[in-house]
Amino acid sequence: MIPASVFHEPEKYAGLLDNLGDGVYIVDRNRKIRYWNPAAEQISGFGPGDVVGRCCADNILMHVDDAGCELCKHDCPLAHTMDDSQTRSALVHLHHKQGHRVTVQVRCEAITDEHDQVVGAVEIFSPQFADRLLDEELSSLRQDMHLDTLTEAPNRRYMDHLLQWHIDRTRRLGDPFGVLFIDLDDFKVINDEFGHEAGDRTLQTVTRTLAAAVRPHDHFGRWGGEEFLMTLSNISPQAMTDFALRLGMLIRTTWVHLDEETTVQVTASIGGALLGPDDDLESLVARADQAMYQSKKEDGDRFTLLPTPDATDRTAV
Repeated sequence: MIPASVFHEPEKYAGLLDNLGDGVYIVDRNRKIRYWNPAAEQISGFGPGDVVGRCCADNILMHVDDAGCELCKHDCPLAHTMDDSQTRSALVHLHHKQGHRVTVQVRCEAITDEHDQVVGAVEIFSPQFADRLLDEELSSLRQDMHLDTLTEAPNRRYMDHLLQWHIDRTRRLGDPFGVLFIDLDDFKVINDEFGHEAGDRTLQTVTRTLAAAVRPHDHFGRWGGEEFLMTLSNISPQAMTDFALRLGMLIRTTWVHLDEETTVQVTASIGGALLGPDDDLESLVARADQAMYQSKKEDGDRFTLLPTPDATDRTAV
């Protein structure tokens, strides 16, 4: 547990807390935010002026778990830690100020006074995946003109290279490999109702959600229009289903801010396919595309996994 001096006089610790790479915020017993460090702003987009003095129960960050449960309202780790003084860790998905979702690892610690009474709590949070290697890769991609100009995600040309590399590696090592084909639902409606600038902003916002969700050693890129492709290495059918459902939830809970008064939400039809013994790049992508269209036919906002060629059943969730 952390001493109450951190709570009562956070300025004494500002030199340390302000220079941490992890986000840190401190709340009192009523869950009112008393301190918010620069890394918290960098990760979430919210500055101290947005949050200090407000109650985290107001659902500012709109934390959700993998099932989409709103933790700030119903199952807050900070609140539980203040109730029983137990340290807690959790993987959650916060709502960035710009609208997209960011996956973070959080750790909650109770703050106690000289009588061991809990007077508040501190939450430390950091992105699930390190950004340094991604930044280096993106820098290289920019030099090679392999980035989509609108979203700055890898473009179709580069994804073709990545897919072939993954397929060749799978043939050598025997690890299972699959792809997800992601298509935003009713995207034309956004363009028609709000204009193409709104459509562009939607694509950029969803791209940031996908970038925060992609697993280490996997990749995603813009395939074309409102379509994205994501690679999944060493993946089982059940793990692919679980991941795709979580991805659909993160997209569904992404807010696209068009102006101060207008936001739109978007859903996605997702199709998946695992590499079969006779698959090449084209046939693997075609089966994932077929699965995506099956999700689209079933009203969208869902995931369909097509079987490998030697299987007999289709699984839709």
